[in-house]
Amino acid sequence: MSAKHTTLTALAILTLLLVFLVASKWVATPVPDEDAARSEERRKTLVMTRDDSIKKLESYAWTDKGKGQVQIPIARAMDLTLSEINARQPVPVAPTPTPAPTPVPEKK
Repeated sequence: MSAKHTTLTALAILTLLLVFLVASKWVATPVPDEDAARSEERRKTLVMTRDDSIKKLESYAWTDKGKGQVQIPIARAMDLTLSEINARQPVPVAPTPTPAPTPVPEKK
């Protein structure tokens, strides 16, 4: 291969590399957020929902006053559940039969 062909090949490769870099920079340019207001609205809704959930998990309230049903804080509910569980006597899952004794072979 002659020096002229080598130079032209190198120039072509550099040109293609430059075109690729310029094109990738143009494609990778970030698009400005057009939905900033919508995004802010969603963030506010998320914060309000979380605050409501935390408030509900940490407070007493009537769920159905007519039936006498109340909502209690989650920590108190867990304490009550643990005390109920600990007050019960353990029950075997299934009766365990006692195995019959195995006879010992006699020595001769």
